[in-house]
Amino acid sequence: MEAVRVHVDSVEMSDRISVAENSRQPFQSRIAFVVPTMNRPAELRRLLASVECQSVLPDEIIIVDGSTEPMECLSRDFPHLSLKYVRIFPPGLTKQRNAGMAMLSPHITLAACLDDDLVLEPGSIETMLRVWDNAPKHVGGASFNIVNVRAPRALLIKSLFRMDSFRRGAVLRSGYEATIAPVRKDTFFEWLCGGATVWRRQVIEEFQYDEWFRGYAYFEDVDYSYRVGRKYRLIILAGARVKHLSPPVKENRNYLLGKCQVVNRRYFMQKNPDLSVGLFYWATLGLVIANIGEGILTNSPGLFARAWGNVVGLLQSGLGRLEQIDGALKD
Repeated sequence: MEAVRVHVDSVEMSDRISVAENSRQPFQSRIAFVVPTMNRPAELRRLLASVECQSVLPDEIIIVDGSTEPMECLSRDFPHLSLKYVRIFPPGLTKQRNAGMAMLSPHITLAACLDDDLVLEPGSIETMLRVWDNAPKHVGGASFNIVNVRAPRALLIKSLFRMDSFRRGAVLRSGYEATIAPVRKDTFFEWLCGGATVWRRQVIEEFQYDEWFRGYAYFEDVDYSYRVGRKYRLIILAGARVKHLSPPVKENRNYLLGKCQVVNRRYFMQKNPDLSVGLFYWATLGLVIANIGEGILTNSPGLFARAWGNVVGLLQSGLGRLEQIDGALKD
């Protein structure tokens, strides 16, 4: 079975697959959505409801569930969507994404791994397919335009520390990524959001998600899209609008997030020796200062814990200890 090759510990396939009533599909491209999820049934149903209201429906949706309890009645509740359901346990974002991509039907030409807390605005799939039907072969990935991303703050200071850049969507030599703000026109970037990007089938067959990134898999999207972007062009489509309604980081997980911010980036640096380790340490110093500064301004103890996690991650990575960090960081 294909899923075994992506290190799935246990798989249960639902035999309840509904048939999409998608007579409105006027495009040559055939698109599928892979949705990894874990213990967030309300968010998943909200996403599926936003998909079901689209002017054009996806050809299939693969739910890759890592929840402690299996989800029920999805096919019955969303009869117009072609749903497949697979249960992966123990869960992990990259493992779930690889398992879902391995289940794509042969006729699928495009596929996206969507975050379960995404909400699609009307017409976003139609806009996406219209572009893909005419996209040149050198375009490998196209992202939905996440319109509720907060604009970066203190950008000048962050750019001095090589934590961010005025060159939107760049991957910096420090190993840090420049923020991707909402775009007003279709724009090419060097990295794309892992939970909102549609990939060409050829890309999916050529690249897998790195399962070194465990659990929440912080920074896996930069790792994956940066590898793809060295061979293909990456673009955000302004008209394919979505909202990312991400819950806040759990207060008691800020320390863990702080470690992830450093250790996972250092692993990324290790995979890309053309990047600058010196600039990575300089940028990470800036990250510690930024977390402490924002903690003072907002009176947030969680940001102090996050800064301490940055320091510990920096010390461990400096000693060559790249610890794989597991577990959920958000509800």
